[in-house]
Amino acid sequence: MSNTAEESRLREQFWTAHIDKLEESGKSHREYCDEYGLKIHTLRYWTRILGRTKRQVRASKAESVSFMALRMTESEVSSDHLYEIVIGTRSLRIGRGFEIEEVKQLVQALEC
Repeated sequence: MSNTAEESRLREQFWTAHIDKLEESGKSHREYCDEYGLKIHTLRYWTRILGRTKRQVRASKAESVSFMALRMTESEVSSDHLYEIVIGTRSLRIGRGFEIEEVKQLVQALEC
């Protein structure tokens, strides 16, 4: 890997880590930059650039989501939670009255 490619990769890792910390902190861009000595314009630039990448990843994952019909026993039908969707270590229990589009959005959120 060339120096330029390596530097680019390291720069992206640096800003990815800061943007993740920013999102977890709940602070404004200004507050975060003041705390870490960063330039706000540079943080906003990388947030925009890496945000596009995250959206692209989410969109590609969303395309891979599929649903299948399930047969349920009488006791399962009468329970409060009709379905449980498990994705990795996360799970989603779905009760009565959920709209399918809401379920799809929740599944996509769990995949991220």
